[in-house]
Amino acid sequence: MSNTVVLKRSAVQGKTPTTGDLALGELALNTYDGNLFFKRNVSSTESVVRVATNTNLLSYTRVTGNTTAVSRQSYIADTSGGAFTITLPASPASGDWVVIADGASFQTTALTVGRNSSTIADIAENLSLNIEGVSVTFVYDGSTWEVYTQVGANGGDQSGLVTGSSTTTFTNKTISGSTNTLSNIANASLTNSSVTVNGTSISLGGSGTVTAAAGTLTGTELKSTVVTSSLTSVGTLTNLNVTNPITIDSKQAVNGPAFSAYAAATLQTITSGSQQKVLFQTEEFDTNNNYANSRFTPTVAGYYQLNAEVRLDGTSGTGEMMIVIYKNGTEHKRGTNQQGTQIAANFWAMQVSSLVYANGSTDYFEIYVQQGSGADRTVTAVNSPNITWFNGCMVRGA
Repeated sequence: MSNTVVLKRSAVQGKTPTTGDLALGELALNTYDGNLFFKRNVSSTESVVRVATNTNLLSYTRVTGNTTAVSRQSYIADTSGGAFTITLPASPASGDWVVIADGASFQTTALTVGRNSSTIADIAENLSLNIEGVSVTFVYDGSTWEVYTQVGANGGDQSGLVTGSSTTTFTNKTISGSTNTLSNIANASLTNSSVTVNGTSISLGGSGTVTAAAGTLTGTELKSTVVTSSLTSVGTLTNLNVTNPITIDSKQAVNGPAFSAYAAATLQTITSGSQQKVLFQTEEFDTNNNYANSRFTPTVAGYYQLNAEVRLDGTSGTGEMMIVIYKNGTEHKRGTNQQGTQIAANFWAMQVSSLVYANGSTDYFEIYVQQGSGADRTVTAVNSPNITWFNGCMVRGA
């Protein structure tokens, strides 16, 4: 009659015998996992050794909700019904492992891997898996769960990321692809990194100068208020749409203030023998809101072309007449200026035109006239922009 030898055994998934469970030379079998164990003694130090395992015949368990993983087991996590957590084994031993694979689409609904008091890759945080088609093996090395990933073997989309819930350091990694985006990263945080633009290496976390190669820019829209790069040999610029003022060396260069105004229908009296301010009450345009109360106060530093014409009713007389651009309340540039001969019996006009400088803050300009008829004269004011007017614009930056 044959005898049956029965080993010490367990049918509990993940069950491992202790040194107290086995005698020297005795074997134990886990009939669920297919693992065989024996006890060894080296210099009076006892340990349990696994001598056979079914690691080459992985068996996966599909889970759809919160699960506590068992060491040396593999799981297919299906998050199509909602996010959940797979918690790693508590108090793992060196060499323990767990495999977790995407069972639906981690990219759509991420899976959380709970660390269960251990660290994952030396970080005391849970791990979020959000790559479609990923398979992750967690191996405990005695101090932390090391993470080994496989992506794309089943054709999975690699556009997601395996991310920690806080800070993660990437070393010698390449991020590529037109859909990848890095956002909200402070420039000062990008130390010891660089990018190459048009053959020029620029260190991130600092600043640099890029020289553009000669070429043609066609149909380009420029939106920056300040261009800080040095552009040399740019070539031809065609059909550019500049949506903001262009600034060179921190000073606005073009598209500066411009205005035009003329006298209203209300008559203004100019007495004889002194310079008096002329009123231009009606605005045609004022691009930068710099004209008010017949005074132009440009808020952009630069050089301005100012022009004016004033017509007076009545005889001119023979006394001195003049039209003057006033700057900051004092005479600055004269236009028509004569004396000794009467030039008109019914009305006459005086003109002034000059290039002037404005500091962009306190400088302001007005038009004054003087007539020497010996009597009061009125400014011709017929509420028309073509008779008595004052206008100007910036022609270049300071």
